[in-house]
Amino acid sequence: TETLASKAPAGMENLDHFGRSILAHSKVYSSNQIFFAAFIGGLPAGCWFLSRNFKVTGKPGVAMILPWAGWFLGLIISFLMADLIRKYMKGIGIGFVLAAAFKSVAKKFESETQWALNNGAYKSDNGQVIGVSLLWVLAYLASIFLVSAVYIALGLDLP
Repeated sequence: TETLASKAPAGMENLDHFGRSILAHSKVYSSNQIFFAAFIGGLPAGCWFLSRNFKVTGKPGVAMILPWAGWFLGLIISFLMADLIRKYMKGIGIGFVLAAAFKSVAKKFESETQWALNNGAYKSDNGQVIGVSLLWVLAYLASIFLVSAVYIALGLDLP
C-alpha cells in the first residue's frame, strides 16, 4: 500500500507516528507572495517568507539560517554600500531586482511547495504577507537606528 510518505519527495516525509500529515496546520507562500514580501520588506522579509516554505518542505536547517542571514546581510549592505546604492540604484530599482531574485528562488522550489499544498498545507492569505512584511520593515529600521546610535556614541562617521 502506498502511503503519503512513500509518495513524498526526499526529505519531505512530514508524517506523525500515526501516518497522518503534519502539514495540516502549515502555511506556505506562493512565489508572488514572496516577491511582494521582498519588495515591501526587503531582504529580511524575503528571507523569512522563503524560510517558512523551506521549513514546511523538509529543509529545517536552511529554514533556521535564512532569516538571520537575510537580516545581517541586509544590515551590511545598508551600511557598507549605502553610497553606492544611492548613487547607482535610483528609486525602487534595487527593491524590484531583489524581489525578482526571491521570486526566482521560490519558483525553483515550487514543485515541493505544491506537494505540501496537496498534502494538507494551505496557502497563506495576502493580508498576512503585507502585515508581516511591514513588521519586518519596522524591525529593520529599528535595527538601523540602533546601529547608527552606536556609531554616533563611539564618535564614528556614519557611512
